[in-house]
Amino acid sequence: MKKLIHKLTPFISIQFVFILLITLVLFRFNKNEAHVWVNQYQYAFLNYLFYILTYSVEFWGCLAIYIIIAVFKSYKYALIGLITYAVSGLITQLLKRNVFTEYKRPTFNIENLNLLPSYFNYETHHYFSFPSGHATAAFSLFVFLTLISKQRTWGFFYGFLACLTAFSRVYLSQHYFIDVLFGSLIGTITTIILFQYLIKVKLGKSESKLS
Repeated sequence: MKKLIHKLTPFISIQFVFILLITLVLFRFNKNEAHVWVNQYQYAFLNYLFYILTYSVEFWGCLAIYIIIAVFKSYKYALIGLITYAVSGLITQLLKRNVFTEYKRPTFNIENLNLLPSYFNYETHHYFSFPSGHATAAFSLFVFLTLISKQRTWGFFYGFLACLTAFSRVYLSQHYFIDVLFGSLIGTITTIILFQYLIKVKLGKSESKLS
């Protein structure tokens, strides 16, 4: 456990700052006001950046990463990654579709939002806002990559990418800040808990060990 905490410190530090900033914003504004405040800042470069990031943590993007892990690092790690990604995603989907069904997305609640230009052909959604599935996926993926990295300092980079990807959902008006905050917690906590258990499961004689 000590080794795990030591390895995760850089990632958790970045996530803590992310959560703190969101909390401060939500103390200052209600969720619609906070979203409108962010939505006024739209730039071509950010459109492309956040469009790419938001798609990178969808199923096919993450599957490609886990396949690379299986080929170049460990089949066991790849399997654990897939399991943590699937379980954290399932928790989020169960919550948004069975518990918090009344939570609508910014595109439903707020008129005249700045959205991606039509040439992106990006489909916007209006329902099942809380919590964010993409934020869950991003934090599940990047905390997992931190756990299997040899250098703990990679956690700073992965933490930053996770936060940036989660924020892409706000930038694209697909979620509120509160949605991505809780999505990030689900992804991180679920992945850490499952990883601790699954890494001890023996799949064969030759296995990579946690560095």
